[in-house]
Amino acid sequence: MSNDKGREAAADEASERTRREAALRALAQTAETAPATASRTASAPPRLPGAPAPRGSARRWIISALSVLVVVVVVAVVVANIIGASRPHAASAKPVLRIVPASANLTCASQVAWSPDGKRIAALGNLNDCGGSEADSQTGTIFIYDAASGKLLQQAHPDQAVFNNEAVGNWIAKNTTPSSAATSLMYWSLTWAPDGQSVLLYFNLMAANPSANGGSSTSGLLRLGLSNASLTKVWLGKYLGLQVGDYERWDLATGAVTQAPMPALATAYRWGAGGALIPSSAPRDGAVGSPDGGKLFTVWQAGSLSNPNLQSSPTAKPVTTYTETLWAADIRPISPDGRYYYTYFPAIVALTPPSTTFTLPGVSKAAPRDKALLALAQKMTQASGGATPAPTPLIAYRPDGHLLAEVAYNATNDPQSVTPTTFTVSIYNTATGALVKRLTPSFSGLQVGNAGQEILAWSPDGSRLMLADNAYGALTIWGPGALPA
Repeated sequence: MSNDKGREAAADEASERTRREAALRALAQTAETAPATASRTASAPPRLPGAPAPRGSARRWIISALSVLVVVVVVAVVVANIIGASRPHAASAKPVLRIVPASANLTCASQVAWSPDGKRIAALGNLNDCGGSEADSQTGTIFIYDAASGKLLQQAHPDQAVFNNEAVGNWIAKNTTPSSAATSLMYWSLTWAPDGQSVLLYFNLMAANPSANGGSSTSGLLRLGLSNASLTKVWLGKYLGLQVGDYERWDLATGAVTQAPMPALATAYRWGAGGALIPSSAPRDGAVGSPDGGKLFTVWQAGSLSNPNLQSSPTAKPVTTYTETLWAADIRPISPDGRYYYTYFPAIVALTPPSTTFTLPGVSKAAPRDKALLALAQKMTQASGGATPAPTPLIAYRPDGHLLAEVAYNATNDPQSVTPTTFTVSIYNTATGALVKRLTPSFSGLQVGNAGQEILAWSPDGSRLMLADNAYGALTIWGPGALPA
């Protein structure tokens, strides 16, 4: 039995060997018709037509063919790299980028905002002139820039959307005498929708010659579609002269607006049902959250420090001390789904310390968030001489909460006295309070006078910092390579 099995195994092996040899002969015949370059690389000796190929010749040809293939692939990769290196690559973001809206006739930029993905910047200002009597001097325009290159991507015209609205036209006809008299339009805020497809602008209409039975002004909200005109909507408001502590919330699905008392003051808020903001506690990781579409945000956003009350020393030498140091954050939150929007959500607290007495009614108290904010607040209490308050520093927290950027307003209110050093931005480590970087924007070649509102804002990912100055009207953006890690 074992001999039979051995003979069967031998037969199977012989059959398998025959099949392998047949396959090798087929490969050898293919080699004869291969390109000359491949044939020359083979080391097999010449043979007569029809003669059986030696067992090793096919293997040598396969190895040679594979070697040629490898060489061809390597050469192709090298050539592709050379060609790719010669092509221009997309411009990466510069460490310092300056954008000058005035170069395209956008002056008095009153609002500047990052898009939710940080790739675009929207600037709202006036065309041609910063004030004046010309009919188009106050025409509002929005410029959309590429945040990496500074390229102007789009212009949008909110005035057209507002004045072409039927409800606005009816209000003008009812409240202005004659109805053709000019009506002023002023915007108070600029907020991106969370999906980045539209922006929200809160506005006031003011009648030039109010009729006897009409009102002199009204408020409203514009949602301006940037890539889709169907997103554009205009709604007129119901409330003017909101009382301290009240808020105005819009339902962007229906256009309904609600006025109600503010929720209890807290260091953080989260979104609840129906667009309600519920007091919460600050995140443990130190992040400040985003009011623009975030699920939770703190009151430590872009804001300012101020000393509203002065107290003179009774000593012979006049010394002025400040009894209260207030933190005020200008927050206009929008829900993550883009449905609910608060046109005004003030977060004003007296910082304790360094505040010692409290004279403003209705202002809550809170401990400074970190050592950097405490140091800046204490610095304001040390000003002395005269009754002029210390310059009000503008502050912006990086989204992760680890850095605080600060720039002081122009204390003289005289544009002609502005110098580049007026706008030196200081960046502090919030954990230690230590100064880690000083930044000075360049205004070379620019003229003072195209000023708008001063704004300091980090990009949503914290990789860039933007300053819109209130003298030269430029947007200076610092990015990786210019900012602390």
